[in-house]
Amino acid sequence: MRLAAGLALMLFGLTGVAGMTGVARARPAQQPPTLALLLERAGAHVLQLERDLPGVVAEEEYRQESSERQFSGAFIRKHRDLRSDVLLVLPEAADRFVLFRDVFQVDGKPVRDRDDRLARLFLNPALSRSGQLQKIREESARYNLGDISRDFNVPVLALTFLHPEHQPRFTFTVSQTGAAGQPWEIEYREARSQTFIRTEGGSDLPVRGRFRIEPASGRVWMSELVTEDNILRANVTVTYQMDRVLGFLVPIEMRESIGTQSGRLEITGKATYSRFRKFRVTIAESIGPIRR
Repeated sequence: MRLAAGLALMLFGLTGVAGMTGVARARPAQQPPTLALLLERAGAHVLQLERDLPGVVAEEEYRQESSERQFSGAFIRKHRDLRSDVLLVLPEAADRFVLFRDVFQVDGKPVRDRDDRLARLFLNPALSRSGQLQKIREESARYNLGDISRDFNVPVLALTFLHPEHQPRFTFTVSQTGAAGQPWEIEYREARSQTFIRTEGGSDLPVRGRFRIEPASGRVWMSELVTEDNILRANVTVTYQMDRVLGFLVPIEMRESIGTQSGRLEITGKATYSRFRKFRVTIAESIGPIRR
């Protein structure tokens, strides 16, 4: 089975008004936003990230561990440590981000010269059309542990569900409100057929999960994506942090858990992100599926 993969910071302020005597009136207590308003702000946040994230390259440290049961009943355990440059691309007319993971170190050993190869390719349209980008994408998939073909380990994938065009596909409920100014916890569940993520055979694979959303700004500080069918199950949780140089929230950690319902195979992963830098990127290219 294969899961197909993937953001306007709006500032809302209130100003006090002064009375005719020059004495400031007491500001009335601010009412908490409705769920509809919170989702509107979150949608605006996602739209802004769609403008901000393309061209941002980060360094990813990604540890994967797997446990696979053999016919004898014994388990074989493996681990893999990857260091990569990663870049998010929103192809023309696409509805989600595509992540390019350019691995430069595997289990402490270099596999290529460390440079800004991704940025160089994207900055040169002739090179980007040469097939080198697709080759990088397929090369990085080779390092995934286990025999579950996947390219859904994209940290911002769940944010796509908050896009104004996609929100109608989901039901949202408030599961927990925070203290003043603190994020709310919002649960979501995909409610329509022809789901956002589909199996390799084209069957529906509905998602559910949670967001932690700052009510005043719509900024998303945590996302959780859960999906399963009668064969596989997957959980991807991402936390975000403000990057002072870029000036917006970026994914700082991604944890994933993927396994078979039978318990034959379990894969866990933890990725951390650092060294964010911005390049000017222009690309209008159709990006195909990963071939394994």
